[in-house]
Amino acid sequence: MQRTAVQWQRIPGRRRPALWAAVLLCTGIVLAQYVPLDPLVWGITVFIGLLGLLSFGRGRPAVLFVILLIVWLGLGAFRFSWDTLLLPADHISRFIDPSCKVEVFGRVVDLPDRRQYATNLVLDIASLTDSDFQFPVSGRVLVRVSDTTRRFSYGDFLRFTARLEYPHESRNPGGFDYRSFLFYRGVYALANIAKNNRIVIYPDPDGADFFNRLVIPLREYILSVFRERLPGAAGTLLAGYLIGETRDMPDSLYEAYRRSGTLHLLAVSGSNVWLVLGMFWLLLRAARLPRAVQTLLLLLILVVFCFVTRNDPSVVRAGVMAALVLIGWLFRRRIDMLNIVGVSIILILLWNPRHLFLAGFQLSYAAVLGILIFAPRLLELFPRLSRRRVGRWAAVLTASSLSATAATAPVLAAHFGVIPTISVVANLIMVPLAGLVTNCAVIIVFLHDAWPWAARHIADATQFIAQVSMWCVYRFQAISAGSIEWSQPGAWGIANYLLVLTLLVAARKVYRIRKPIVFYALIAAGVSTAALAFSRVAAPVEIIFFDAGRQPLLGFKFPDETRRIVGTAGALSPANHHWIVEPFLIHSGWTSSTLIYDTIPGSTESAGVNGQIFADGEYPRLDRLSAEPAHVRFVRRGTPSDVLIADYVRSTDNSVLIVYTSAGDIVKFFGNLIKSPAVDVVALPGRMPTAVDIKAVSALTFNTLLLYGGSPPNKSSAVDMAWGRHFPHCRVLATQSHGGILVKMAGPLEIIPTIQ
Repeated sequence: MQRTAVQWQRIPGRRRPALWAAVLLCTGIVLAQYVPLDPLVWGITVFIGLLGLLSFGRGRPAVLFVILLIVWLGLGAFRFSWDTLLLPADHISRFIDPSCKVEVFGRVVDLPDRRQYATNLVLDIASLTDSDFQFPVSGRVLVRVSDTTRRFSYGDFLRFTARLEYPHESRNPGGFDYRSFLFYRGVYALANIAKNNRIVIYPDPDGADFFNRLVIPLREYILSVFRERLPGAAGTLLAGYLIGETRDMPDSLYEAYRRSGTLHLLAVSGSNVWLVLGMFWLLLRAARLPRAVQTLLLLLILVVFCFVTRNDPSVVRAGVMAALVLIGWLFRRRIDMLNIVGVSIILILLWNPRHLFLAGFQLSYAAVLGILIFAPRLLELFPRLSRRRVGRWAAVLTASSLSATAATAPVLAAHFGVIPTISVVANLIMVPLAGLVTNCAVIIVFLHDAWPWAARHIADATQFIAQVSMWCVYRFQAISAGSIEWSQPGAWGIANYLLVLTLLVAARKVYRIRKPIVFYALIAAGVSTAALAFSRVAAPVEIIFFDAGRQPLLGFKFPDETRRIVGTAGALSPANHHWIVEPFLIHSGWTSSTLIYDTIPGSTESAGVNGQIFADGEYPRLDRLSAEPAHVRFVRRGTPSDVLIADYVRSTDNSVLIVYTSAGDIVKFFGNLIKSPAVDVVALPGRMPTAVDIKAVSALTFNTLLLYGGSPPNKSSAVDMAWGRHFPHCRVLATQSHGGILVKMAGPLEIIPTIQ
């Protein structure tokens, strides 16, 4: 018996079983994401594991550990596959047909999301009517109404006619995948309504009093108080701190918070939840209410606060943890915060396993686990600071900031490609300011009607604190060395990072991990060197034609690691840079420090070859260029109808001619520069061909015609067909039809559209 007891103590997860169970549950969900087996298979696995637990688990710790491992992995995989693969026969995903309109009848199941120019509604569909035939349907649809009306309420039944469409996938390499974004929120279809008066509203017979008479009015009241007492950016900052409302916040301010690594302050999290609960707890304690009554009231306040903040993943995590702590406080039980974290993960993922793939969920739990695991270890390195209250407060704040930054770094790298290291310092200043502003925000809301004079003076003081906060965050984001680029970290990079971080923090004495660190460093260096050498063996020439609307936007990668982003001034706009270029850099491994932005000149400007400017008729011939591959930019001065702006890229196996303007000049210009008119790919703006264009392109020999930008999406198919009729011998591809297109020029020419 004694030997068994010793073995039992060595079983992993014995001290904090909920945390280890949560880790296994998450692993099972990820496994089901990449191994989409039938839910029955995972269900049988769980059932066999439970039978083994009843039959062989007693008295055999090692067997018990293996069985529990199988059970929790299978449970996570079963829950995710059940939620995503086992869809009913009447699910909305089976009835999406953009070619025809249907009459939709459904119920609003989320708070109406009113934006600047539209209102988004999430509907739980009840039925569809097509050609006077009505059939029941289940599933959720996102309805976009081109109006900011307040006619809609939670629980209303709506009837309207519209086309159901699939959410669009990523149109460019590494771009935002709206379909996956909605999929992880349980939405499978989109419907667009031009005017809200085309929607028939049937109020909910049950009333939905909780939302329509409490949650929505309370949220609107809080926002109206901030607009009245603190107009401008300060009011939007208070709304972001207290309830996570950032839609009215200036873009520059929101971007400053993101770049300074303090964006978590605008996402309602544990600090906001505990602050609100703490204020109400002081009031209830002053009223000398029984502990059970206090706990019940605090739980009700917690539920209302979570719904007012739209149940974002971070606030749901904080709310579940706070509820578990309150229940433990009620029954006077010892509270282990890591175990509480594990229980909250299990409850949330069993309810909705898709939350695991949301960036907010990952960042929230990474920050909490980092603070709970690593911060105590860091505090042990500075025992003298703990002897004084001020020193201990500063040490705790610094250790928490370091731990949260270190723990969230791989998540930030995977989603955004940048780790804001300045956040370690910024949080030391911004967190106390945010706490002070949030306290003042709660007080202003309470005193707005009860004591307007006090609310006005507190708002004036809060205005000053908010201005200081905004000034600080702008200063932090302006620091050039305040972030580290970590594009495309991958599973190998994240695993290595977490392993090294754990080894450095877990061991209390350095000499105990000296040998493991050296051994690990040698293995990692060998693997990295081999991977780097292998990657340099064949570095193909790559050209990426982005889907950037009507503007040309391209990326070039050459074997000498030269990388360029080429486009017009309109194509390189801040919006395109944010939604197209930055996501591509994150997922492709390109770094902005080695990137060259090349703006295509206008019709009256000149451009050169490799940075040199040439006059009309002085362009170098390709046979004068010794380096391979060749990349030549040539421009001719003249009137807009007589200007050729083009790129010619040639590898050892293939060649691509990219014409930006005036395809008619190919006849006069291209033949003088290149000995042979044969190329593999001709890329042109996606416009309707003219007689001059057809004559110019017919002078070339090619097998692929690539059309990029130039035409609106609703005319892209007509443009493709027009070019295809004139060149039936070649393959015609268009970015408007296929999304971004990647051209690989090493060996046999390979052209890969982003989406099919």
